[in-house]
Amino acid sequence: MALLLYTENVQSLAPLIDGLADKQRHIRLVSTESELRRLLDTPAVEAVIAEDSNLELMKSIIEDYPLYNYALISPRSEKDFHTVTEGYGFFMQIPDSPKEKDAQALLDKLDEITSFTATRGGVRK
Repeated sequence: MALLLYTENVQSLAPLIDGLADKQRHIRLVSTESELRRLLDTPAVEAVIAEDSNLELMKSIIEDYPLYNYALISPRSEKDFHTVTEGYGFFMQIPDSPKEKDAQALLDKLDEITSFTATRGGVRK
């Protein structure tokens, strides 16, 4: 399963990328909407991470692909973030200029979601 990181500025996200790579997660950098949509047409995506500057695009993506996990890198206050993303189901706000520790927080949340939603024969594992 891949983590899709939608960004036009890989440099600023290097610490987050390094933190995710250290945990042996497959990271796929995506820089175009068409590439993102193409990859979301495959079942091998664990989560999509995007920057706040792409919020409107991500809202459109979520409407078309609602069953994936989405996180947003955002400098907004918690209240403002909630206001602008309400109803879209972002599972996490990642701080602006994310660090390696933010990668671990992201992976912990994803693991929590996976363990909560994992079922075998209709019964949680």
